[in-house]
Order: sequence, then C-alpha cells, then structure tokens
Amino acid sequence: MKPSFEFNNELGRLCLYRKAYVDRETVTESDREVVNMFEKLRDTLEWKRNSMHGNHDRMTWDGRKSANKHKEFFSDMKKNIEHVLGVEDIGNNNFANYYKNEGNRTFWHRDYDINPDDLVTMVSFGSPRILTFVDYRTDKVYEVELGDRDIVTFDFNWNMNTFHAVEKSRKHEGERISLQFFNLHCPKKWGKENLKKWRETEPIKKQAVSRRRSKVNKKRKKSC
Repeated sequence: MKPSFEFNNELGRLCLYRKAYVDRETVTESDREVVNMFEKLRDTLEWKRNSMHGNHDRMTWDGRKSANKHKEFFSDMKKNIEHVLGVEDIGNNNFANYYKNEGNRTFWHRDYDINPDDLVTMVSFGSPRILTFVDYRTDKVYEVELGDRDIVTFDFNWNMNTFHAVEKSRKHEGERISLQFFNLHCPKKWGKENLKKWRETEPIKKQAVSRRRSKVNKKRKKSC
C-alpha cells in the first residue's frame, strides 16, 4: 500500500496511511466490529495512569507487562497491519495511549524503543488528533492529523532528529487511542555512534522543547 503522504528528507522518513486499518480482503471481521475497534481496546486493556515524559494526563497500557493476556488479539492485528504496509515485521511489543478528551496530551519526547532498520508503527482509533514533530535543530514543525484507523510510521533517523507530542487541542474533541508496535530496544543494534549521538543531542533537544513550549504558551495566551 502506498502512503497517503510522506515526509522523506534529511531527517528520515515518516509515512501516513489514511484509513489503512482494516483491509477487508484479509480480515473477516464485520463492519460493526471494525467501527468498534476503539471500544474493544478501551474496554479490554488494563489502563493505568503512569508518569511518562513528565506527563500524567492520559492513561497508558504497556504490553510488555500484560501482552500474554491479549496475545491472539494483537497477533491478528500485527499480521493485518504488516499485510497492509507490505512489511515483514513491525515488532511484537505494544504500547497504547488513551486520550479521554481534547485536554489529554503526551509531552515532548523521542522514542527510545526503536532500533536502526526498524520502524515505529502507530495505529489511531477514535477521534482525530494532531501528532506534531519538531526538528530540534531548526524548530521546523511537521504536523500529521491522525483520524480513525489511520496508520503512521517513522524510521530510526526521523526519531533521532526530531521530537514529538500530541498537544492539547481546541479543534478536536472526543476520545482517542493510539496503539504502537515496535521491537524492544537493543543497545547492541544501536552501536556506539548512535548511542553517542543520542547522548550528545539530548541537551539540544531539551532546549528545543523549551522553545516549543514557550511558543505554544504565548500563542494560547493571545487567543484567550
């Protein structure tokens, strides 16, 4: 399946696939079940409010701690997404965020779970929200609106060169769940050069995050 659009530049590659989940030719679920995938995840997973990236807003579910309870369910989802994207393996580990309303958010961060040559794959269910990436060297902003059943992928380089968040929204209302597939972080796969780059760029990233927060706060005050 070709992406609906993509960013492919010196930062890395990010692709968006609109309404990509579910491929009805390979999945036997009824339309009713597809529509209710958000409700299935919301009502089935063991949601907890954990502090992550300094954030207490949204609920999370960590598949590394309870994936065996839902092994068959996520195995079917994984095969379906791999078929749609035309890739061999999107990873056996899962993490999910549950946004109860437009005020829930994730703070600015980079993902530490992605290995070189791997992709982070995220599927969105429910109400739309904006996923924002920022180039921490230039402050250039890349925004992706994720709707129900949209899939977004990004590679190791994109993750290394940007930071991202789902900010509070005044435009979008309603509940949303984002489900992530990945392989566990492996220091050996990263290698010394990538680990060094990560450590060296963390202070630069934090400064860029501070600039972004300041800019957003000023914009909110003006609109009040």
